Amino acid sequence: MQTKFHFRPCLCVQVAADAEADATAAVQRALKKCQETSKLSVDQLNQACMSTLPSDETQKRAYKCFAKCVQQRVGIMSEEGKIDPERSRALVHPSQQEQMKAIAEKCLGDGETDLCEKAYKVDQCYNKENEKMYQENCKNLIRTITKEA
Repeated sequence: MQTKFHFRPCLCVQVAADAEADATAAVQRALKKCQETSKLSVDQLNQACMSTLPSDETQKRAYKCFAKCVQQRVGIMSEEGKIDPERSRALVHPSQQEQMKAIAEKCLGDGETDLCEKAYKVDQCYNKENEKMYQENCKNLIRTITKEA
């Protein structure tokens, strides 16, 4: 009797799709919670996606701390401020993962001790390295905040 192995690629694709959906859901929860905490409007967050921060220093600080909140909640930044490039890679669409990992390895926020400032520095580095990908992902994620409301 001969044993035959049959591989089912659709199962692997489904597992990958489930993992991607879980990552997206985690980011959506983080965005919603951090938006509520920061008291920033969806419009302000959309403007930040386009690199336009509020001129008011209090609101600017709120955005920087929003970035820290999201990065910590999704595991990009540890409580101590260490950046995990692999986690950044895992949170984007599979077609963007290798590029994101390369970007994330450049964007560690080195030298910054204030964690809100560090998160903002990391965020802006991602934007600088690939503005189109950053802005599209950012706007798509911010859009999910209004869908759940």
